[in-house]
Amino acid sequence: FTINTWYIYTTVYIMDSLVNAVLIACFLVLHGTLSIATVNCTNGDIRLYNGTTPNEGNVQICNNDNEWSGVCDYSWDCDDATVACRQLGYNDTTALVYTGSYFGEWSKVEFGAYSCSGTETNLIDCSYNIYYVTHSYYCNSQKLAGVRCTKECNNEEIRLVDGESSDEGRLETCYNDMWTPVCVTYFHDEEASVACKQLGYTQYSWGSIFTAGNTPLVKQYATFNSGCSSDFSESKLTECDVNIATGCTKYCDSVRLKCFNPPQCEEGSSRLVNGTIEQEGRLEVCVNGVWGT
Repeated sequence: FTINTWYIYTTVYIMDSLVNAVLIACFLVLHGTLSIATVNCTNGDIRLYNGTTPNEGNVQICNNDNEWSGVCDYSWDCDDATVACRQLGYNDTTALVYTGSYFGEWSKVEFGAYSCSGTETNLIDCSYNIYYVTHSYYCNSQKLAGVRCTKECNNEEIRLVDGESSDEGRLETCYNDMWTPVCVTYFHDEEASVACKQLGYTQYSWGSIFTAGNTPLVKQYATFNSGCSSDFSESKLTECDVNIATGCTKYCDSVRLKCFNPPQCEEGSSRLVNGTIEQEGRLEVCVNGVWGT
């Protein structure tokens, strides 16, 4: 038989070219100069991006090209945030509104200026003003809308959130089944002492007060005009004179507290316990103000 050398040469050349093309493409992808077109999402889907927990972050919507795009914070309010939480499956929640790219920046911003009534199922069902979205002065990577979807609470509960540890943070109280920030106005030693007592602590210290840029918007805020009694007799903040202001506006700066219990012992000291005489027993050492073996 006759060997077709031209056919073999051509086949080898084509295969070699394909291998080289694949290698070059892989190199470019790894170095970020070439992207592979993939379907990342379905048009109209939303997600929360860059939060520390799944229920918070900047709001992003899937665009017509099946790519995630940021939502600008122009006119972003409680009704818009409520719809976003509902679309994400958080049906019985309090929606906390964040602006100013609180959870970080995102380069692509194609949505925003929503005017939801609060009853819609999806964000894309709400009306919006395209004028603001297309002007970088109103919508850019530093003006992204965010939200935290929190579950309903039990009235009279309080909590500390956004702190570096569980014993400190921004003070919130549950009112009308909604987590409500406590305003620093009229909040004094008496209220701070009662709040920490309710949380199981005996003492407190003042922390920094959140500024307007860090305080989320919600539908109501709590203030203590007359406050708690001077003898600290109340066991719960709700036993004090509390007033609730409504409206999704920047009403006040929130209280930030750090609660603590006094140390049981001097750091590094030791003792013997459960012995029959003073010179015997189980050795315990004081670490972080607590006796331990």
